[in-house]
Amino acid sequence: MKQKQDQKKTLFMAAAIALIALIIYNCVIFFTFGVKNHTAVFWFSWAITIIGALTFVVTILLLGPMRAFLRDWLFGFPLVRYGAIYCVIQYTASFTFMQLEPSVSPKIVYPVQIVLLGLYLILAITCFLTKDNIKETESEIIERTSFIKSLRAELAALFPYVKSDALRANIQTLTEEARYSDPVSTDALAEIEAELDTQVKECRDAIKSGDEDLAVKLCATALLTLKERNELCKNLKRSK
Repeated sequence: MKQKQDQKKTLFMAAAIALIALIIYNCVIFFTFGVKNHTAVFWFSWAITIIGALTFVVTILLLGPMRAFLRDWLFGFPLVRYGAIYCVIQYTASFTFMQLEPSVSPKIVYPVQIVLLGLYLILAITCFLTKDNIKETESEIIERTSFIKSLRAELAALFPYVKSDALRANIQTLTEEARYSDPVSTDALAEIEAELDTQVKECRDAIKSGDEDLAVKLCATALLTLKERNELCKNLKRSK
């Protein structure tokens, strides 16, 4: 939690610094060169710098505090670093071109600054791709661990209905086995997990109907099924 808060704080600080740098950039540019009698080179350089800085701020805010610090798959740097490097290079390039405004050719100014912005956008896109891949991975993990989590919740819900110590001990043993079970399911485990789910539900129905002797038997059967499931899970991992 603290790490997330620190990352969020750092992210907004980076956005704030970028905006402050943009304000300082405008002040320096217009105090130094004035507002009037400029060519297209000056205004293009100014506009592309504004667009680039605002793009950086928007992209890091869209990515969020966790994603903006993830390393992309191209060069392994986070978007915050790419943005900082881009802003420094772009500010330097624009100031240089503005100084050389009377003599520098637009054929040099336009391609250089467009390429800089394009490179930053390409790197930003790779960070968004990383974000999408992580989201897919997170969704897959949640889906693959849902059975064991649901099983643990079902077993915990049985205790208030149990009256005998013998049944309580059996459910406790089953609960402990579920607690230390590998939570990741696979397609190969679907059949045995469906069987286990049915046994636990039948045990719950027997408890609620007052037939604790049947519930004890079903609980013992479910324990054997869960152990078989866990052993099968281990064997599947060893075979990979």
